Amino acid sequence: MCGSSIAAGGERSRLHPERAANVTFFLRGEAMQGASNRLDLAAEWRTLALLIILSVIELLLVLRLFTGATDGPLIGAIVIVAVLILVATTAERVRKLSAGPTGISTELDTIREVAKNAEDVAHHARDQLEETNRKVQRLFVMTMAEPMFHNLKKLSTDHFGPYEMSLGLERELRYLRDVGYIRVPSVGAIPKRDDDLSKHVRITAAGRDFVQLREELLPPGTQTMSGGTIGQARLNRAD
Repeated sequence: MCGSSIAAGGERSRLHPERAANVTFFLRGEAMQGASNRLDLAAEWRTLALLIILSVIELLLVLRLFTGATDGPLIGAIVIVAVLILVATTAERVRKLSAGPTGISTELDTIREVAKNAEDVAHHARDQLEETNRKVQRLFVMTMAEPMFHNLKKLSTDHFGPYEMSLGLERELRYLRDVGYIRVPSVGAIPKRDDDLSKHVRITAAGRDFVQLREELLPPGTQTMSGGTIGQARLNRAD
C-alpha cells in the first residue's frame, strides 16, 4: 500500500514539470499578443496625431491660398502636405505584425489588396480601350461603299486594268483624292477610256493602309453601312 502511494506521488511529480511548461508557454504567448496589441494601439494613436497635425497644416495653407496668396511655394506646400496625409493613412498598414503561441509572423496588409485592385482596374480599362479602338476602326472602314473600295483596292495593285469613265467613277476618284487616298493631277483630264487607269491615278500610302486595315477588319461577306456586302462589288458603276 505504501509502495503504491509512493509510485503515484512520483508519477504526479513527473507530470508537474510538463504542465508547468505548457502554462509558461501559454503565458508567454499571451504576453506577446498583449505586447503586439499595445504596439498596434500606440501606432494607431501616433498615426492619428500625425493626421490631425497634417490636417491642421493643410487647412491653414488652403485658407491662406483663398486669401489671395497664390505663389508657387504655397501651392507646392499644399501638395506636399496632402501627399504626407496620404502616406500617413497607409504607412501603418504596409505590414501587420501578429504574435501568438507559435511566434511572430509578418504579413502584408491592405496595400497588397489595393495594389491588386488597382492593377485589375488598369487591365480592365486597357481592355475597354482596345475594344473601343477596334470598334472605331471597324466603323471607320465601313463608311466606304464596297464599289468604291473595290476600285481603290484595284489601284493598290498598281495595275487597275481597262476602264471607262462614268459619272460615278469620276465622283469616287474625286472623293478618294480629297481624302488623300490617291494622287491625280486632274480628274477631269483623265481620258474617258484607256487600257489601264493606274497610268493616270496612283494610290498613296494612306490609301494602301486603308485597304489593308479594311481587309483585316472586314472579311468577305460582312455587311457594310451602305447595305452592300464585302466581296460583291460592281465596278465602274454609273449614276
